[in-house]
Amino acid sequence: VWKSALFIFLSTASSPSFGQVSFYYATDVLHFSPEFLGALSAVGYVLLMVGTLVYNSFFKHVAYRPMLLWAQLALVVISLSEILLVTRVNLVLGIPDKVFVLGDEIISDVFS
Repeated sequence: VWKSALFIFLSTASSPSFGQVSFYYATDVLHFSPEFLGALSAVGYVLLMVGTLVYNSFFKHVAYRPMLLWAQLALVVISLSEILLVTRVNLVLGIPDKVFVLGDEIISDVFS
């Protein structure tokens, strides 16, 4: 267990945090309202609980190491989707900003 805890700690400690930059981009560039950002956060917390329920229902007996590997790889791919938002590729694909951000939040919170 300590190796997994160490990996999670090092993974979190070594990855940069863009929280303030993302907040600025969401409010000043995308013009998201504080209400939308609050609702997005609430949806995120609900989906964290959904992810816990999914784990307890379907993945409790799966080996921890492969599950952690696949979850980390999925989170890397999901994190890269923010590049699509910043470069505005989501609009070229016909996906509005709010829908794209909500979808990203849903998927990332279920995997985390």
